[in-house]
Formats: sequence, structure tokens, C-alpha cells
Amino acid sequence: MTPSSSPKERRPRILPQILIPTLSLLLVSNLLILITTYTVLDSELRTRDASLLLGETRQVADRIDTAIERLEIDVRQASTFPAVEEVVRAANNGLSTTETRLWENRVAQLFTGMLKANPALSQARLIDATGQEVVRVDRYGDSKRIRRVAQGNLQNKQDRPYFQSAMAMPPGQVFLSDIDLNQENNQIVEPRELVIRGAMPLFADENSTQAFGIIILNVGMDPMLQSLPQLVAPNHSITVANSHGQYLFHSSRPIAITHADAGDANFFSDTQRKSRTAHRSASPVFTHNGKTIAIVPVQYGSAQHPQQLQVAAEGQISDSLAVRNKVIERSAIILAGLLLFSVALSVYMSRRIIRPIADVTERIQRGERSQLSQAVSRSAPQEFYQLASSLDEAYQQLTLQQSALEQEVHARQTAQLSLEDKVEQLSRANQELKQFTYIASHDLQEPLRTIRSFIELLMQHHANGLSDNARTMMQFVEDASARMQTLVKDLLDYGRIGTKSKTKLLDMNLLVAAVLEDLSSAIQDSGATVTLGKLPALQGFETELRLLFQNLLSNALKFSRPEVAPVIHVSASRQGSGWQFQVCDNGIGIEPQYRDKIFGVFKRLHAKQEYPGTGIGLAHCQKVVELHQGKIWVESAEPCGSCFVFTLKEPRHEDSQ
Repeated sequence: MTPSSSPKERRPRILPQILIPTLSLLLVSNLLILITTYTVLDSELRTRDASLLLGETRQVADRIDTAIERLEIDVRQASTFPAVEEVVRAANNGLSTTETRLWENRVAQLFTGMLKANPALSQARLIDATGQEVVRVDRYGDSKRIRRVAQGNLQNKQDRPYFQSAMAMPPGQVFLSDIDLNQENNQIVEPRELVIRGAMPLFADENSTQAFGIIILNVGMDPMLQSLPQLVAPNHSITVANSHGQYLFHSSRPIAITHADAGDANFFSDTQRKSRTAHRSASPVFTHNGKTIAIVPVQYGSAQHPQQLQVAAEGQISDSLAVRNKVIERSAIILAGLLLFSVALSVYMSRRIIRPIADVTERIQRGERSQLSQAVSRSAPQEFYQLASSLDEAYQQLTLQQSALEQEVHARQTAQLSLEDKVEQLSRANQELKQFTYIASHDLQEPLRTIRSFIELLMQHHANGLSDNARTMMQFVEDASARMQTLVKDLLDYGRIGTKSKTKLLDMNLLVAAVLEDLSSAIQDSGATVTLGKLPALQGFETELRLLFQNLLSNALKFSRPEVAPVIHVSASRQGSGWQFQVCDNGIGIEPQYRDKIFGVFKRLHAKQEYPGTGIGLAHCQKVVELHQGKIWVESAEPCGSCFVFTLKEPRHEDSQ
């Protein structure tokens, strides 16, 4: 493989690994900042603009409300003038025409003074119960001069709604009309003027139920409405509409009803507010057609004649978001500059990092693998010098380790040869053991069978010729031969445990039940009681496990206390990946100092005359348990007896070797 095609050449360079993460981090972080700024600014600017619009609208509404409250105060004040009371008294007491005219003149003087004192008042009138104007003072003279209307020009207002509503008001209440265009003789007065009328019924005394007449004041709203734009920002517009949705004031003057060519524009349809009732339940600030609109209702009048105006302030959404767009534009420019700077900085840093590495690499490629730290220039960072020094130390350690490894390999080769020799010796020993097993199985038992046969013949044919002492000795020889044969058989059984057998799934409940069936005679003879807990099913060697339980249960029956019926309990519990079994009895028990010795081959704690057996049964048990990768031990049972405890794990192999 040529150097140009080696895997090292195809790996990424340092520059992209520095540049790409740097630019990605910078780009992602700044984009997140821009998105956050955009979102926060958008929300904050909209909220600020909505709050500003709502505050301006409420300020405008307060001014209108103040003007209406002042009208109500003026009407109440005018109704208490003594001259007005005298006119009421003259009408009720039948005063002469001369006295009546005197008091009417005084009312006219008072009305004239009110109009001079309050430029907003455009008209003041006293009307009797029939609707006939008694005194009328207005500003409709030449050059808007304050004048008293002559008797011949006074009108009857009986059919006017405001007169009828005012006459029906209870004592002390003031009727306030809707704001509308001023009309005379059912004709709109030109130039058009918006007026609001405040009227109050007049009673002769507190006990009167029929009003003598009404006093009514008209207030021109145009000057006040024209001053409203001063209360809002220059880029905001103000709209005022009456309860019918007609525009009383609008930034586009031709839309207001004061303009002769006003069309059918309506506040409620333009703002998608169907009615003033719907508006009360709607949000005071909303967006519509690219505008932010704040609406505040102005409610006035009495419970019998409620009136309401709609005051709205509008602002373009684009105006409120212009600041956001400027911030985003400047942030984008700064981000572009940071990206360019990051590219330049990454190139510089990568070259500064690569140069010392390239110097060390070049020296290694030339075969100069020692003293690499000398190849690092003084201008390189301290970390590179430390890296080169570490490489020098690593090279020295590698040389030493290579030498040690060669020695270790030689030692392992020697040990391997020795191990192979030991394995060969072990193989020969196993072969010799098999031969011994064969000899024990056939050659040793054959002489024993011959001895026992001849002894039986001697005892049968020459028993009468033998003395009692000779017959006793012959019986000893017979017993010893039988015992020797049993020992050889048990030894063979011990050697065969786990050989030539396969594991299978065993239900331990059935297996132990079968063992108890085999021991039924011994159980019945001893009067024993055997109880079983719930035993598991597991994978194991069937013959060996039967031998395990048969030995333990036989011992429990055999080593019982005199005159005490054996009580045996077999149980099992889950423990880790295996099972723990217990075979407990109430027998003679085992002293603690002998508990570790009883599992030896041919190990007995009692004479064979006391308890028969060869002493290899527990050795069988230990080998079976170890075959199943477990352990066996003995504990004291309460209040007396022994408890053999052993663990079994399912063998991993199927066939014995």
C-alpha cells in the first residue's frame, strides 16, 4: 500500500475538525439568540404598544367623560338658580305678565352669563310643560355672537325625544342625550356641529308629581374632540363613535358625520364588533387588518336612558415592530462578521497546532524516534513540548517493555512445554485409574466371590466337623468378605457418579416421591413421618439425584434416637441462579467438630455394630452436589437432630466426559 492510499491520509484534517464545530457552535448559538430576540422583542413590542394604546385610549375616554360630567354639573347648578325658581312660581301662582317677563329676563341674563363663562356651552333653554320654549340663549347670532332668541322665534319641542325623556325623569335626575348633530326645525344646522344635551325636569315643590318644565343645556363637542389627537402619539389615531356606531371623530375627517359627504361607515362593522354589548365582553386590545386597536367604552346617562360612546386608538403593527427588525438586521450583520472572524481564527489556530505535530511526525518518519522533544520549536505551546516529552518517555518504556515481553514469552513457552508434559502425565494417570477401576470391578471381586463360595461350601459340608471357635472364625471371614465386596462396589459406584449419563428436566417432587416409595418398608418399620415442601423442577442427572436423596433419607431413618419415631422434612427455596434444599431430621445429630469430616470416603463416626454401612454414602452425596455445581454442609436442627443443606445449579453440559 502506497503512502497516498494509506488510511491515515484519508482521515479528516485538524482544520475542518476545528472550523466546523466552531462555526456550528457560533451559528447555532447566535441563531438561538436571534430567534429568542425576535420572539421576545415581538412579544414585548406588541405588549408595550398594546399597553400604550390602551393607556392613551383611557386618557381620551377620561377627557370625554369629564366633559360630560361637567355638563351634568352645569345642568344641576342651573336648575337651582333663584330666577328659574321664580319663573316656576310665577307659572304656578298666576303672576302678571309683567312680573313673569321680569323673571324670564333674569333667566336669560343667567343663561348668557353661563355661555360666556363656559365656551363649550352652545345653547341654554327653559321649556315649559307643554314643550314651548320660554327662554332660549345660544351662540348662533352674527359671528357666533351670544344672543337671546326673540319670543316670536321660540319653538315648541313637545315632539322631541329628549323633551319627552326629560319630562319623564324623576326629581333630581338629569337626562343626557346621545352625541349627535345639532338640528333646528328637524334640519341639520350648518356648519355641522356635534352637541350633547343635558336636561333636568323642574318641579314646583318636593311634593309635586308633575314637572313644570325642563331646563336644558347644549354642549358643543367639536372643540373637545379636535383636541383629542394631542393626547396620543403622532403615529396613533383616535376614533370616537356613538352608540349607533356613527363616527363622531375620525382621523379621516370625511368619514365623521360632521362631514357633509360622510358615507355609511360604521364603527362596529369596521372593527368587527357587532354591537356595543358584544364589545363589553371582548378584549379591549386586539389586532385587525394589520392594526393594533384598543377600545374603551364611555358610559353615561341614567339607568332609564343609558348612553355609551366607543373610544378607540389605532396603531400600525409594522410601526411597533420596526425596532425589532432593526435589531435583527444589525444582529445578522454582527453574526456574519463573527463567522468570518471565526474562519480566520480557526485557520490560524489549526496551523499553529499542526506545525509542531508535523515537525515531530517528520522526525519519526525519518526513523529518529528518540529525543522527539528537540523537534518542537520554542514558539510552540507548552502542551506540544509536553506531548513530545511524553512520546520520548513512552518510547523508552516501550523499549523496556519489549525486552520484558520477550523474556515473558520465553518463560511462557517453557511453562507451556511443562504444562503439556503434566497433561500427558495426567492422561496416563487417568488411563491407569480406568485400569484400576476395571481391576476393582472384575479382578478384585472375583477372588472375593471365590472365598465366599468356598466358605459357604465349608460351612455347609463340614459344619459338624468344626468346633464352635472354628465356626465363629469362619463367620468372621464370611462377614469380612461380604464387607470387602460391598466396599469395592461402593467405591465403584463413587467412581461412576456423573459418567455415561445425560441431564434432563426433572420434577423433584416426583423424584423424591419415587425415593420414598423405595424406602417405604424402612419408613413403615421405623414409624417415620416424612413431609415435603414444594420442590422445583430443574435440569439435572436423574440417577445421581436419586442416589443423593436416597442416601440422605436413609441416613435420617438410620441415625434416629432410640424410642423416638423419625420426623423428616424436605424443602427447597430459590437462591440466586440455583436452588437450596434442606433435609432435616430429629435424629441423633452430629457434633460440630465432625461436621467437616463426615463427607470423606469411608468416614464413619460410629461402629458398624451400632449403625450398619460403609461410610461412603455422604461422600456420594458430596460428589453428586459438586456435579451440579453446588455445595453441601450440615447444620443443627432445632430442637435436636441434623439438617443437611445443599445447593444445586443446573449443569451447563448435557453429556458426561
